[in-house]
Formats: sequence, C-alpha cells, structure tokens
Amino acid sequence: MHELFAQVLSAKDLSKAGELFSLEDDEIEKDLEEIIKRIEEIADTEDYEKNDNDQSVVEICITRITTAIRETEKIEKHAVSLVSLLSMCLRHNLAQGSKDEDPPHAKIASDVMSRLFTYYSNSGVMSLAIPAVVNFLSCNNKDLVRSVASYLSLATLDNAHLLAQHMTLVLDTVLKGNYLLGQVLPQIYHLNPAPVLDHVDRLAELLQSCDSTDKVCFIQLFNKVAKTHPKLLKKHVPLFCTHLSSSLLSSMVLMILVDMALSQPAAVVNHLSPIQAAAETQPMFMYQVAQIMGAVGTINKEEAERSMTYLVSHLSSADQSVLPCVLQEMRGLGLIWPDLIEEHIEQISKLSGSGSSAVRLMVQQIREDLRKHHQADKSSQSAAGDTSVSLSSSRNSSSSVVEEAEQRKERDGKDHHNTSNTTTDSSSSTITSPVTREKKRWSRSGEEKKKEVRSVSSQTEGTVTVITVGNPPNATHPSGTVSVKSTAAATETGDQSQNFAPRLSRASQHSIANDAQKKTFSYANVSTATENPPGSEPVRDGVQLFCEKHFAKIKAFINNISTVVPLPVKCSVVNGKHKRFLRLHFDCACQGEQCLYTGSQFTLSTRLPKLWVHLMFLAVQ
Repeated sequence: MHELFAQVLSAKDLSKAGELFSLEDDEIEKDLEEIIKRIEEIADTEDYEKNDNDQSVVEICITRITTAIRETEKIEKHAVSLVSLLSMCLRHNLAQGSKDEDPPHAKIASDVMSRLFTYYSNSGVMSLAIPAVVNFLSCNNKDLVRSVASYLSLATLDNAHLLAQHMTLVLDTVLKGNYLLGQVLPQIYHLNPAPVLDHVDRLAELLQSCDSTDKVCFIQLFNKVAKTHPKLLKKHVPLFCTHLSSSLLSSMVLMILVDMALSQPAAVVNHLSPIQAAAETQPMFMYQVAQIMGAVGTINKEEAERSMTYLVSHLSSADQSVLPCVLQEMRGLGLIWPDLIEEHIEQISKLSGSGSSAVRLMVQQIREDLRKHHQADKSSQSAAGDTSVSLSSSRNSSSSVVEEAEQRKERDGKDHHNTSNTTTDSSSSTITSPVTREKKRWSRSGEEKKKEVRSVSSQTEGTVTVITVGNPPNATHPSGTVSVKSTAAATETGDQSQNFAPRLSRASQHSIANDAQKKTFSYANVSTATENPPGSEPVRDGVQLFCEKHFAKIKAFINNISTVVPLPVKCSVVNGKHKRFLRLHFDCACQGEQCLYTGSQFTLSTRLPKLWVHLMFLAVQ
C-alpha cells in the first residue's frame, strides 16, 4: 500500500486525506485491493456510525479510489472488492433519520453503486453487482431504494437475463409501492413470466393508485400478458376500458383488448360502448376497433349483425388507410354468414371506384366470395336433386349417391375457401393469397386448428414497387401491414393508403414477385394458386406445409425477438448515387403526448437488409 494511503487509513488522519488526490492513479490502482479491504474493516465496526472523523476519512478514500478506477479503466479487476464493500453495508443500519438524513453506510453504498453502474453494459461487472444490489430493494430507505430502482432499470437494457433471476424480489418491491421499478417488468417478463402471472390481479389494482407515467409500464406489461394468457385479464376488462379516454394510454389499452377479443370475444362484448367511443373521439383507433368488432361478430349471428351494421356505418367516414381493414372484417363475417354481406353488397360496391387500390381489391374479393357462395348453393341443390332421383329409382343405391353429393359439396366448399385471386390493372399489379381468416376467431367457422399465415401482396404504381405483408407484433397497429417500398431517392415518399394490404389467409402461399427493373424481392418460393378444375383436389404449397409444421417455433422465435428488438413497420429500398441501400421505418408503440414520432416514423439505414426483411416476413407467419 502506498505510504500516504497507509498513514491515512491506519491513523485515520483526516489532515492528510486531502493529499491523496495528488497521487498518480496508477500508483493507487496497484494497491486498490488492499485499500478497499482496509476501508471495509474501518466501516464494519460498531462505533463507525458515531465517529465523524472515521466517516470523513472513509468518504474521501472511497472518492479517491473510485476516481482511480475510472481513470485506469480497471473496473473488472476490482469489481469483486467493490461488491464485497457493498455487501458489508447490508449488515448495518440503512434507515434514514428523523430529518431524512442518510446514515453513513447508506452513503458508502450509494457511492459504490454509482461507480459500478457506470459500467451497466459490462455483463461481467453486472453479473457481480446485480445480485448484491437487488438486496437493497428491501431496505428501509426510500431514497436508496429509488436509486437502486434507477440503476437496475439502466442495467436491464443490456442485462435483462440477470435481473430476471430476481423477478420475485423485484415484483414484491413494486407491489409495496416502488412503482419506478415497474418499468423493468415489461423488459424481463418474457424471461421469467411465472411470478407476474401469479400476481396479475394485484398488479391490476395498482392502476388505480399510480400516476400516468407509471401506468404506461403496467399497461405495457399487461399487453405482453394478453398475448400469452388473455384469460387472466378477463376480469379486468372494465378497468382497462376506463383508461380509453386517456390520450397517453388509449392506444396500448386497445392493443390489449384486440388480443383478448381474438381469443375470447365474449370478454369484451359487454364493453363495446367505450371501445366505439374511443374511435369516435380519435379516428386513428378505428383500425383496432374494427378488429374487435369483427372478433365479437363471431360469437353468434346476432352479434354478427350488430358488428356488420357498425362496420357498414363507417364505410363512408373511415379514412382510406383504414377502409381495407374495415372491409376485411366485413368479409370475414361474410364468410361465416354470407347472407349478412349480401344485405350490404350495394353499399360495399360503391367503393369499387375508390382511389385506393387496396380498397378496390377488397371490394372485388368480397364480390368473388359472394359469387362462389351462390355457386356452391347451386351445386348443393343440384346434388340434392340427384340424390332424390336416385332414392326414388333405387333404394339400394341411395347411400352411394348421397356420398357422392356430399363429396361434391365439400369440394365446392374447399374451392370457396382456398382459391387465390390475381388482379392486374393498368396502374397496379397485385398478387394476393387465399381468403380464409388469419385470426383465431374464425376457427368457430369450422377451421379451429389451422395455423395463421397472413397475405402478401405486391403493387406496382409508376416507378414505385410496394410489397405489403402483415404487421410485426410490436408495431402500433399489431395486425396491420408491413410495407417494403422500392423507389428512387428523389421519390421516396408515397401515399400511405397504397401501402395497406388486407390480412387475408390462414394457410396460403407466400409470394413476392416483381420485374427485375422494379426491385425484385423473393423471400418465399411460392406460386399463386389458381382455381382448380372441377373434380380435382387443391394443390398445397410446400412452403405452406413447412410453415404449418413449424408454426410454434416461428411464433416463439418472433415473440422472443420482438421483446428486445423492435420490428420495422415497413422498409424502403433507396437508389443512392453509387449503390442501393435499405431504409427501415419504425413506429412508436406508445404514441404518447410527448413522443417525438407521433405523426411520423423513425427511420434507420441498415447494412443488413436480408436479415431485417427476413425478420419482417417471419413475423407474419
């Protein structure tokens, strides 16, 4: 140990302590292990709290050694000693005095933590510090606990797995009122969800006592719970609906209600009034409200009529970018109850002259669905007539005739659900996948176990190629669209309504094709299905079968990715002066009042285009 340090620590000479700052950092660093051990011995005594001289000497020495560690960048070498000094403080009084003054050991702990968490991105240092620091969450010192919560929130950015091991302790601290620590829960939930699932009811009660900033963290947490365990939130739907009037929380609450409606539409059927009111006051939410209404319509025909009436009433007032979603929900209900869509086909047909190609496409597909339904009815009547003739002519052959008629009816039904439509006009070229519902809610129509694969479409208008697929899970509109634009640098922006593609199918081909001069992307080897001739079985695509077989793995992978990396809502291929590059566009998931990107998107250029586009397309499987 350096002679001056030895004199200050052995004699506890405060007059010499100030001279420690004249020493070189390298001279001190060589003796740091011994110095820290000596400081710990002085502070770990019964009379330390009453000895002002000792406290002053220790404070000056700690300041000097932490400065030396910072300047020499040798934190990893001395992290163990610092953590040992930190753990020693837990054995002493940390409670604040009558005048909210921190006891001496709380000051030592605060200084040491401040130095350790300067290196919050260093996994080696954090693996030593976090297990010791979390123990301070239970101490009786509000200021120190608040500091610990801030440090842990910072460390979670790069070391969520380390804090997830202490989820129970973190959760207990939050439930006791340390709402600041609640901001780490959404980040570590996916790594250790069990404790949160066990306390969902108690966490929901906190929404009534915490402020708006803290509520954001809890709503984000419930959003993750709703995607995996919506049943646990069923009783709290009325509580969520009370926050639909908040401009800060309404978008996130609607995302929760959408996830719940898809899995349990009956849970939201009695709360449609505040949900519809949210769309009236903020038309941007019509997208999510349409999804909820479409889900509720699958409960029974009575609810379907109400949902259809509501959706039809908004055809004239909805924004062009939202109309495809409204039409898609109507189309889904029409696939279950064709007579409902037939009642409103005249109003729907008025949109065939819309300026949005996505809207025109949806209108055409609804008409095609209705035409196939009528064709199927005629086939059924014909089959029934053949059966009755056979029965009158020969009772012995009746069973075979009935069987043949049923096979024909089943074949027509398959054609109705599995036929792809390909539409081309002078200004756009669109390839769309078949029209079976992407959502779980359409499982009530007889396809319960099919897996979700959404539609992919490609539209070319002038020099712009727009490739659209379903939205990634972390986007502002989780079931919307992801767009891939290919355009020259001077014409990079375009009409958002042209980027919208309806969510169409559960088991369909994925193809993205375009002319080589218009920036071809092909991430799935798929062919566009055409109508099968009568009597033949529909051909199933190899990629479709692969996606169905590995659906669970794909879903788990994307869920894990989206918790740590936001997925783009669209990407653009830009022609630079020398080479092309990919520009990613991100939406803010909160859309709060103070958000810098409420009305725009955050853009980022990347050198890994294949990786990002691959993730975007996996997200729609």
